[in-house]
Amino acid sequence: MFGLHTKRQLTTRFSPFFLMFGREARYPSQVQENYKVGDMLWRKNVRSLQRKGGKLDPEFLGPFTVVNIEEKSVHLVDSSGKSIHKVNTDHLKLHNTPTPRIPRRCQEAWDGNIFHVLLSRIGPYKLFYWDICRTTPAQELESEVINATLIRMVQKHDSQGGKKALAIDTYTMTKIWNGKTAILRKCNPSLYGVILGVVNEPNRWILAVIFPSEQRSFVLDPFGNDGS
Repeated sequence: MFGLHTKRQLTTRFSPFFLMFGREARYPSQVQENYKVGDMLWRKNVRSLQRKGGKLDPEFLGPFTVVNIEEKSVHLVDSSGKSIHKVNTDHLKLHNTPTPRIPRRCQEAWDGNIFHVLLSRIGPYKLFYWDICRTTPAQELESEVINATLIRMVQKHDSQGGKKALAIDTYTMTKIWNGKTAILRKCNPSLYGVILGVVNEPNRWILAVIFPSEQRSFVLDPFGNDGS
């Protein structure tokens, strides 16, 4: 009997249980845990079941954040801040944030099992496993990693066409930042759509970006002192 009551009918496109109670039946093993404020949830796309052609629509929408709970009604807010009030808990399911996958070799480097092995060569920079070891939380990045990253960013930018980009190594960019060199006068900045480099300040790195044609620049400071 349970199977007959919960099977979706071809004519109505709803199960008898849904037409009677306004929600689908669930097995005891499917009963959700109690939600709490701050949880990320998926909301069943009920509207797609009520219109022709809805089979191609996603079964669930979201994820949404729980902002308030009143018995079996949940108040949600989406990523843009739009509120959705009084959603029945039977139409919700918990959003499980996937655990980031760490490549095996990176994990080995973080664990200190590999050091003197060349990992990659990007432009003039060589990255060893000890450089990867410095990417763990609370560690300070080596300049080799920063410079290699800038080179890859420039290569990706240039592959898309348009004006070329120029990456300045951290040592030179720091000297420019401190007014100890005028290396930009030795090249023609107008040849580049963007010039970028990272400044080595005590205990942090600061990204400096220059747009020569717009005569505009800005900095990104991890301590929050951004500006243009």
